[in-house]
Amino acid sequence: MLGSDFSYEPYALIVRRDDPDFRLAVNRALVGIYRSGEIDTIFERWLGALGAPGPLLHSMFYLSTLPE
Repeated sequence: MLGSDFSYEPYALIVRRDDPDFRLAVNRALVGIYRSGEIDTIFERWLGALGAPGPLLHSMFYLSTLPE
């Protein structure tokens, strides 16, 4: 409906609260996906029919590669 991104909607993976090692492993895996650029392939496979990611989403991908 809109020509560009209207807002950023945060999403999350659910992991157990009492398993910080697993949470760290998931976070590191996600950072690796963002840094390698593999996120573009994943996005295209699962969401490509909805259109190409806009500049705001690409910014979120980049920000996800930065250390805390």
